[in-house]
Amino acid sequence: MKRLDSSEIFLIVANIIPILGILFFNWTLFSVLITYWTETGIILFYTLIKRIYIIINSKKKEDVSEAITSIIVILAAYGSFMIINLAFILDLAYPLAGREVTFLTAFIENLNK
Repeated sequence: MKRLDSSEIFLIVANIIPILGILFFNWTLFSVLITYWTETGIILFYTLIKRIYIIINSKKKEDVSEAITSIIVILAAYGSFMIINLAFILDLAYPLAGREVTFLTAFIENLNK
């Protein structure tokens, strides 16, 4: 039987949190989707930190230019994905008839339920 490494354990724990939220804290669909959306943001942040570490510690010019290029691509791809994903979450999972919805108002109203 293969031993789990730290990243696999972290992945399992991160995906157990929404299940525990549903079972014990009465999380709604909106809460679960926002949890996964936030997890994507954390992955983005971690990836950017790794790329910055490469820039700081690399001796080769090619590695630095590749890391800078990848930072720009990561920010463009992940950033647009995060914005579009949040728009879909607010539009589909948290409908409010006739009211303007922002992330903050939807999140606060969901906490009060």
